Amino acid sequence: MNAPLIAGLPIALFTSLVLSTCGDSTGPGNTPDNTGALSVTTYHVEINATGEQHFESRYVGLNNTALFRNLTPGRYRIQLSRIESNCAVAGDNPRTVSVTVGDTTASTFDVACVAVTTSLEVWTRSCGTHVDQDGYTISIDGVVREPIGVNATDTLSVAGLGGHTVFLGDVASECVVCGSNPRVMNVTRMNLESTIFAWLFPVLCSPNLTGKIAFVRYKLTCGGWGGCVTISDIRLLSPDHRCPIRLSNTLLLDSDPALSPNGEKIAFVEGIVDAPLRIIIMNTDGTAVTRLEQPYASHPSWSPDGGRIAFAKSSSPGDVRDSDIYLIDVDGTGLVNLTGHLGAVNIAPAWSPDDDRIVFVSAGDLFVIGVDGMNLTRLTQDTESNDDPAWSPDAARIAFTCEREGRNEICVMNADGTGLLQLTNNPAGSRDPVWSPDGAKIVFTRSYTSGFPYDPNHTTVFLMNADGSEAKPLIDRASAPTWSRAQ
Repeated sequence: MNAPLIAGLPIALFTSLVLSTCGDSTGPGNTPDNTGALSVTTYHVEINATGEQHFESRYVGLNNTALFRNLTPGRYRIQLSRIESNCAVAGDNPRTVSVTVGDTTASTFDVACVAVTTSLEVWTRSCGTHVDQDGYTISIDGVVREPIGVNATDTLSVAGLGGHTVFLGDVASECVVCGSNPRVMNVTRMNLESTIFAWLFPVLCSPNLTGKIAFVRYKLTCGGWGGCVTISDIRLLSPDHRCPIRLSNTLLLDSDPALSPNGEKIAFVEGIVDAPLRIIIMNTDGTAVTRLEQPYASHPSWSPDGGRIAFAKSSSPGDVRDSDIYLIDVDGTGLVNLTGHLGAVNIAPAWSPDDDRIVFVSAGDLFVIGVDGMNLTRLTQDTESNDDPAWSPDAARIAFTCEREGRNEICVMNADGTGLLQLTNNPAGSRDPVWSPDGAKIVFTRSYTSGFPYDPNHTTVFLMNADGSEAKPLIDRASAPTWSRAQ
């Protein structure tokens, strides 16, 4: 509830000094002989005896009374303090009053206050396959203010101290506001100088989502030392969780998520400061966490039966001269170097749904090799680099990141390297393609800034048809998606 504010009207603060006469009782409400009591109403009041060491300070609520007992007759300096910045005291403050034996001395403070007004900035960010283009409404303290677009910013004024309830309304049934709605903004005396309270209302509209999608969410964190660092964690979106939930929380850099084919487990790369990268495996409810003790590992990919994982591994951090594709059982046994005999830098493996092939990147081109290390086949031979291969559910096609004129795009080709098509053509750049469980859609990352790490406010997971049509933003502030094969 807002604190009472009176615009243009005085608030009386009655200050009384009461001296007792000889023989009075010293019980409650009375004072000993030859002393006085000071009664003050409202705000924080300090009293000082002029030229003496006496000092008292008390706080009382609006239009309440505080009683200062056992005051020696004489002159006292009284001051009303801790006044809200939207209020002013009429007359002297501090002021001096005299206490005489047998008399009551009163002093009144008149305070005039104007209404407190501050500004609230509301952002909406809507993603998904069924965004409600009619927009939403904003209500503050139960009063509908005005409509706001699905991806818009609006600044509204609120009056008065205390809590103000903000609600995003008229949200379609197929959409959900991620985060609390309504939210309470508390305006206090300390933040009256602020002009803007900025709040983001993310809205996700994907009612027909099948399977589970995991992704990386980056966050720029700035410290008191004046520098900023980027951290990331793994999030999960599913039919049971219409808003993303957090699966990892190392407060560092987690990356490369890979959902098991049945969607029950997830593998990802744990980024720990001053320690080698390692692959983490756990259930998608966050339980049963295990670590594969394979340092400098990256890009995990599950076998179709969920029993093994393919991954890339280098001998030291950032070593671009020595990286191979390995296979390992999920319990950490059965390690096999699949490409060590090739004598090249090999990264980004993807295990085929038919169980017998691994597609990977070597020196900027795509190759396929059998899980027995045989039948190596080159799929691309480009002057520009390729990356991030992903099999279609029927193992008939491969989507991948293809560099075109210095910019990343999404391409697709047949599993034998024929029929190459470029699906995207956007200045923002696109990468990390992954197929939907039915093969009809592809999700991918679109980043509106160059470099790494991604700018968390300008990186979005998009969804498009498998032919490249109807690309729509699906998950805001997200990258590196993975989609379980189970529908």
